[in-house]
Amino acid sequence: MTAAAKTDSSRTKKPWLDLLRAAAAFEVVLFHLNAMMFGSADQNASAVRKAFGHLVSHGPEAVMVFFVLSGYLVGGHVLFAVVDGRWSWSSYLSARMTRLWIVLIPALALTLLWDSVGAYVLHGDFYLGRIDFNVYHIGDTNLLHHEASVLLGNLLFLQSDILVPAYGSDFPLWSLANEFWYYAIFPLAVSSILGRRSMSRRVLSGAGAVALCAALPPKITAYGLVWLLGVIVAARQRRAERWLEGPARALLGAAALVAFLASLYLSSKWRGLGQFGADVSVGASFALVLAFLAEAEMRSQALKRISAFFADCSYTLYLTHFPFIIVALCLIQGDATTAPSPSALALFAGLLCLTVVYAVVVYSLFERHTKAVQGWLSRLRLCPLA
Repeated sequence: MTAAAKTDSSRTKKPWLDLLRAAAAFEVVLFHLNAMMFGSADQNASAVRKAFGHLVSHGPEAVMVFFVLSGYLVGGHVLFAVVDGRWSWSSYLSARMTRLWIVLIPALALTLLWDSVGAYVLHGDFYLGRIDFNVYHIGDTNLLHHEASVLLGNLLFLQSDILVPAYGSDFPLWSLANEFWYYAIFPLAVSSILGRRSMSRRVLSGAGAVALCAALPPKITAYGLVWLLGVIVAARQRRAERWLEGPARALLGAAALVAFLASLYLSSKWRGLGQFGADVSVGASFALVLAFLAEAEMRSQALKRISAFFADCSYTLYLTHFPFIIVALCLIQGDATTAPSPSALALFAGLLCLTVVYAVVVYSLFERHTKAVQGWLSRLRLCPLA
């Protein structure tokens, strides 16, 4: 997710986190656009082609970055609210659901629009299940799923590995289901251990957390460990002292960055041995980087503003880019991948910019008004604010 992980109090206080969220969203878009336009670089490709392919091949790792950031921001907020005795389920759920649905609902509507254009106007092979662009391996399926039951399941975060497939061509929705259930399970677990309510309520909360973990697919529960890495960083920073000072701190921070970059480089090889292990290694090394960057100062005001803007758009970009890119490529390039060339790379850059502009427009229409919608619902007593 995703980029949905943001608390209102995070703005301007931790600008490096904004930059990381924006960069992770851009990497996911680059990953999908590269896979759909160029496919994978073969062993006989040039060194430049292999370097380009490696640079834009870390979409799955970027999702792990989102998970850790989500645990840090949302999970940390939950942890401190429970410990401080200011926890409110009504405030938390209404704020979370508003933030999620204000992008998810229009994203699903836009997916239906673009899929309809691609299938019934452009007659693209992708929409007929004959090719898969080497991204989500759906070439063996029939038409994409737009049934009312699938739409409802996605609105209730039951997609991908749970009850229904992702809606239409918006396959990145899988990670949103993960994050939603982490949002639900973690407060229950924390309330059962650290809550100040009666013993019976704490036992009930613990039972609820265990029941959800048992009901969800093991894969979703397992990836909650990556999400919890962000919570651990937040809990550690709750303490007053910093990790070392001066040159020793800088050296340890540099070592954490090198470890993260190494995990990115090796992750494609590790995936052959086990995707979960590769993802956990990326999440763990990124959590170390996060522990330092979350406390670091960003001196450039221009970079702060740019990072904040694209971080704000990152959730919308993540949820809306895939169906838009597919229909654009079916219109411009057809359904076949092509070899990188100066003209193809120019098209790649143009489509990247067009996708970002499209996401910014959608953001301006919907996600940008999240606080206003929450305020309006609060006045109607439908969305109490913490």
